[in-house]
Amino acid sequence: GLDDGACLRLRVVVGTAQAAHRHARKAGLLATALKLVDQTGLDWSNSVDHDTRAERNKHLKGELQEALHAEQLNLVKSTYGDFRQQVMEGNADDSILSSHARTLFDMFWEAHETIGEGRAAKLMKDLVVLFPNQEPRHALQRKFQSLQHQEERNASTAEELRDAAAKSAAKEAAVIIRRHEEEMARRSEPADKTSSPKAEDPALQLRGQASHLQDHARLLGLALVEVDRAGLDSVEDMTRAEWMERNKAFKNSLQASLGEKRFARFKAGYAQFRELVADVYQGEDTLVDDILRNPAVGVFAGSIAEMFSEADGSNSSLGEGRAAILVSSLVKLLPETPLRHALHHELSGCKDRLEAEAERLVEAAEQAVAEAAALAAAEEHRKAEEAAAEEARHAQLELEAERAREEAAHA
Repeated sequence: GLDDGACLRLRVVVGTAQAAHRHARKAGLLATALKLVDQTGLDWSNSVDHDTRAERNKHLKGELQEALHAEQLNLVKSTYGDFRQQVMEGNADDSILSSHARTLFDMFWEAHETIGEGRAAKLMKDLVVLFPNQEPRHALQRKFQSLQHQEERNASTAEELRDAAAKSAAKEAAVIIRRHEEEMARRSEPADKTSSPKAEDPALQLRGQASHLQDHARLLGLALVEVDRAGLDSVEDMTRAEWMERNKAFKNSLQASLGEKRFARFKAGYAQFRELVADVYQGEDTLVDDILRNPAVGVFAGSIAEMFSEADGSNSSLGEGRAAILVSSLVKLLPETPLRHALHHELSGCKDRLEAEAERLVEAAEQAVAEAAALAAAEEHRKAEEAAAEEARHAQLELEAERAREEAAHA
């Protein structure tokens, strides 16, 4: 079950691998469709007469009815029409066009499991080239290209989650590292005979610090498993009303779970995070890597691990499972795709760094135990040698005294 650490780590790794494979397949479907557009010719409609174009449109309509169920077909029709209308009116918001393109692609991504990738790609190609006007044709091609690049980046990001140690370290991990280095420096100095006998065992202290980090990492692992289960981009399937309702419920649950002081601290940290990344975020086409270069993402991810964890004992009423649900909801409900993916990436990297540092502290604790045992053995050996030397000295004194008594008797 999820309570078993090894099983949890396995599910996180498998979930990450599945996400990478899914994004790579999405990029592949888009690449195939765009290749077909190039082979047909983006402006093919300009080179044929009206009857030929009408026949191809009629054929496309029949194919769509066969390939999609009623709900999908209606959504494709309305989205396709809205996309064309907004482009032709010349006042279309770029983010809205991106959302329309994503909706069209998602319908064919859902359908490709039953109709096959080749047929899905052909239908996507026909949607592009059969626009009667050049402007929407070129706009939809660009949006599909942008989606392809985004899915390729998402696949690459998922594959690099385990190698995220090069990113800015979590705040708590940095504190633990510094404490550990200070402790190791103190241990390398000569022992202070005046130190208090109540001083904490270094190995016990290191194990406590490792346990603290393991609690943080386990919480993030559970949250990431929940995100992968529900789908990192599940928010894109919600209507605006659904998102607002879920976001309100999340806020209420968060406030009730964290308490007034922690909730206020969370709100301040979240507001600062949004403010600091505002200059980087330039719409849905913003590169995730550009957002990750902003240290605010790493700082916010590190604060999440600390704030929602029970490790310090001050949040015992929350419960690890509920805390993980809240963290996963925080990620899933971010409406901006690049920000959502960036925070997911940084939380995954934070979890890996915490696990690695906890493992290092456990090894340091084991080393401290071994060193303490070696010192104890050396002390015992020293005492044994001193006792043997004292016994030999005592025997020598006895021998000399005996000789003196014998010499006195002869005299």
